[in-house]
Amino acid sequence: MKGRSVQNTRGRVKKMKCVKKDYQQKSLSNPFFHSRQKKNPKYKSKRNFFLFVITFFLLLSGLFYFLFISSSFSLQNIQVNGLTRSGDENILVLAWTQSEESKLFFLKQSNLFLFEDKELQADINKNFSFADVKIKKQWPHTLVVSVEERALAFIWRDGTGDHFSDREGCLIPEVQPSIEDEQLYPVLGLSVKENYIQGDNCLKIDVNYLSSMLSLNDQLKFYDNLTAQEYILEAEFNTLTLDLLDGPDVYFNIKNDLEKQVKKLAVIKREKPELEFQALSYIDLRYGDRVYFK
Repeated sequence: MKGRSVQNTRGRVKKMKCVKKDYQQKSLSNPFFHSRQKKNPKYKSKRNFFLFVITFFLLLSGLFYFLFISSSFSLQNIQVNGLTRSGDENILVLAWTQSEESKLFFLKQSNLFLFEDKELQADINKNFSFADVKIKKQWPHTLVVSVEERALAFIWRDGTGDHFSDREGCLIPEVQPSIEDEQLYPVLGLSVKENYIQGDNCLKIDVNYLSSMLSLNDQLKFYDNLTAQEYILEAEFNTLTLDLLDGPDVYFNIKNDLEKQVKKLAVIKREKPELEFQALSYIDLRYGDRVYFK
């Protein structure tokens, strides 16, 4: 009996050793600690999003104020370069007047970011006759207007008066020709009453025609006894008329060699007596080797 009890006791102990409590399936709580509540992830993402939007809006507002409202980039100085024949007052008036115009609702073009340089360029070309206009912004407060004046080439004479023009036939209204200028520059007039001035203030005349007139005028400078009083734009095709001082009208063909035609004129001037030459009505040099005069 004693042996069996010992054996049974050992069996129970062995069974007890094999049984292991599983605490993982238990829900244990400690009365000395408060339980934590888990935060809602959706609430957290919304809060972060609103913080990002507010921060972005504040940064954007600050940048907008700095660039467009504050005086950091306000227009304070306008510089005009390239003028030699007139002052810069009229160009400055155009630029400052435009700076007071609105750009974005309540914002004005006095801010250098908002100033429309192409608009000012168009206004200058509309009111003046320059070969080129360039506008550059010098940050943070200066606007530079650089102009290239047209070179004086000849004097255009029509029913409205005398006007300087460049080699391309664009008039230069800001310069008024004087009597002394007529001795320095060739004068081109009209034989008929017709308006040759286009909307861009340039003449409706072929550039090759104007080049021929200027070339002829340069060649006449080699002859002291041949002085141009005025060149006349004729309606006839390829014809340029020269009104000689103390002499007849001379017809030139701009498509032929002008140098040869001038030499023929010099020969006629040399061979004819002065009074007879002055009494001529015209000399026509347009037909090659043949010369007609009356």
